[in-house]
Amino acid sequence: MATQTATILVSDVVGSTDQRISLGEVRAEEVRRLHDRALADVAERAGGTVIKGLGDGLLVLYPGASQAVSSAVAMQQAVHALGRREKLDLAIRVGISSGDVTVEGGDCFGVPVIEASRLCAAAGTGEIFAADVVTVLVRGRGGFAIERLGPVVLKGLPDPVEVHRIGWEPLRGMADLRGPAPYVGREFERTTLRERFAVAAGGAGGLVLIAGEPGIGKTRLITEVCRDIAAEPGATVLIGGCHDGEVRAFAPFVEAFTDWVRATPTSQVTTVLGHEAATIARLVPAIHDVMTEVHAPADVSADEAEARLNDAVGQVLGRMSEHLPVVLVLDDLHWADAATVGLLRVVARRATTARILVIGTYRDTDLDRRHPLAEALPLLRREVEPTRLALQGLPVTAVREMLEQLAEHDVPEAFAQMLASQTEGNPFFLREMLIHLTEAGVLRFEDGQWVADERIATAIPEGIREVIGQRLSQLSEATQRMLGIGALFEVAFPLPVAADVAGLEDDQGLDAFYAGAGDSDGLELDRGGADGTRGGDDRAGEIFRLQAQAEADGVVGGQGHDAGPGVDHDAH
Repeated sequence: MATQTATILVSDVVGSTDQRISLGEVRAEEVRRLHDRALADVAERAGGTVIKGLGDGLLVLYPGASQAVSSAVAMQQAVHALGRREKLDLAIRVGISSGDVTVEGGDCFGVPVIEASRLCAAAGTGEIFAADVVTVLVRGRGGFAIERLGPVVLKGLPDPVEVHRIGWEPLRGMADLRGPAPYVGREFERTTLRERFAVAAGGAGGLVLIAGEPGIGKTRLITEVCRDIAAEPGATVLIGGCHDGEVRAFAPFVEAFTDWVRATPTSQVTTVLGHEAATIARLVPAIHDVMTEVHAPADVSADEAEARLNDAVGQVLGRMSEHLPVVLVLDDLHWADAATVGLLRVVARRATTARILVIGTYRDTDLDRRHPLAEALPLLRREVEPTRLALQGLPVTAVREMLEQLAEHDVPEAFAQMLASQTEGNPFFLREMLIHLTEAGVLRFEDGQWVADERIATAIPEGIREVIGQRLSQLSEATQRMLGIGALFEVAFPLPVAADVAGLEDDQGLDAFYAGAGDSDGLELDRGGADGTRGGDDRAGEIFRLQAQAEADGVVGGQGHDAGPGVDHDAH
C-alpha cells in the first residue's frame, strides 16, 4: 500500500440514465467513450492520474490542488464543447477534496475520496464543489472564481463540510483550441496496432516500432489505442518513456514497472515478481514499499548483474501475461541509452512466444548511425521482424475533419489545404498555427462561425519556431525571463533557482511560471511539487530552448538576457 497526500476529483454525468434510454445503447456507448476520452485527456494534461472509471464519470488523483481545480474547470469546458459538437445536452458535476489517501490495486481509498464523491453528488448540473481545504491549498493562484457556500451536511460524514463553488465559463469557438484536439485520421495505424494486439493476445506477441518527426502524433496514437485496448478486450498496459537530457539506464522500464507496482494489489505483485523480486527491486525501488521482506541480491560483476536483470524482466513480463495480455510501451527511444536498447531486444525476443506486445516510439529525425537504437534496428529486424509504422503528416481530408470538429461547421477545402500545406499536416504545428492566427486577429469566431480576414494568407508565418516566438513575445517580461532561464535547464528545473537567476522573488517567479504554463502546453508542475517544473511537452520544450538560446545569444529581440552564473548555454 502507498499512502500519499493528494487532491481527489470525482466527476459524474448528469442524467446519464435518461440519456442512454433516449439515445439507445450503441449511440450512448459512443458518447460515453467520447466523454471518457475527453476527461482523461484533460486530467492527464494537468498531471492527474485516472484511478478508475465510475461508469458515468472518473476518479482522478492529482499531486496538487491547483492542478485539480484547473482540471475541473477544463473538464466542464471540454464536456460543454463535446455537447455542442455532438448536438447533445451533455453536462457533468464535479467534487474535489484533499488529504491523505491510499492507492492500492488500481483503486484509491481515504476520507478525501469519500468527500469528493459526496461533494460531486451534492453539486448541481455543471457545478464544481470543492472542500475548504482545497481552496486553502490553492491560495488564490490560478485566478479561479471561488464562491463560499458554507457548511454542508454530506451523507456518511460525521461533520458538515465547508463547501466552495468553483466558477467556470464555456469556451467560445477558438478558445477550444487550447484544449485537447479532436483525434482524426491514422485509421491504418490504429487498425494495424489493434490487429497486432489481437495476435499477441493469442500467444504470438512481438514488437511494433513507430517512427516520426516531433509533433507528428506518435504518443497520441499509442495513447488512443492503448486506452481502447485496456477498456475493451482487457490488457495490462505498461507505459514508460525516455526523457530529454535525462539519460538513465533502463529509464522507460523503471517508469513502467514503478507505476504498475503502485497500482497493483500487493498479493498480485508478489505472485508476478516471484523469485525475481530482489533482482527487479534493484531496478524498481518502489517494490520495497510493498514487499518489505525483499533483500538485495548478492553482489556480482556488472555484466552478470545486467544479464540477470534482463532475464528477470523477461520472466516477470511472461508471468504477467498469463493473467492478461501485456502491452509494454517504450516512448521516445531516441533518448534511450545502450542498456535500455539492450533490454528492449531481450524483451522483444521474449514477446514472440508470449502474450506480450512491445511498442516503441522514436524520432527517426533524431537518430544518427552511432545511436544505440540505430545500431540495434538491423539486429531487431533479424531477431523479431518488427512491424514498422512511419507516421507522416495528416492528409488534407483529416486536417479538414479536425478543423470542422473544432469549428462545429463546414470548413472550405481551400482553407484546409492551405493549413495542411503550411504545417505539412503535423497536428501539433497545425494547432499552434490556428492559435497564432486567432491571436493575430485574422481568424475570428463570430456568431458560431469561423471568419477569416483577407490578410490571412500573408499572416501565416514561415515556420513553427516563428509561431511560438510570436506567442512568447506576448507574455510579460517576468514570464519571458522565467521561461528563458528554465528552458536552459535539462528536463526539470527548480523554481527558486530559476527565479533567483531571473532576478525575481520566489513568489514572483511562481506567478510568472503560472502565467507561462497557462499559455503553453510545454510546461507543467512536476509531481514533486512547486519546487520544480518539468517540460511536459517535448515539442514545445524544444522550441522554448531554441528561443531561449537565441535570446541568450542576443539573436532574438535585439538583446539577450543575462542567464546568470551556473547556467551552461551548451547544456541543451
